[in-house]
Amino acid sequence: MSRAKTASSKIAEDLKSVVGDIKRAKLVETNLLNKREMRKEIVRGIVYGDTQTRVLAAKVKNVLS
Repeated sequence: MSRAKTASSKIAEDLKSVVGDIKRAKLVETNLLNKREMRKEIVRGIVYGDTQTRVLAAKVKNVLS
């Protein structure tokens, strides 16, 4: 009885670990997409923005790089 319980708890731990890995991977992917979108906005700000926007975009770009 206790072996079955130990095995099932081990499986449960493994599943929790896998779910955690998947969640972390999705979070990393989302962050990368957000950074990519931010960089696009920064480029737009540098190219098309007024002076204030250009300065701000350049500062943000330096921080991200």
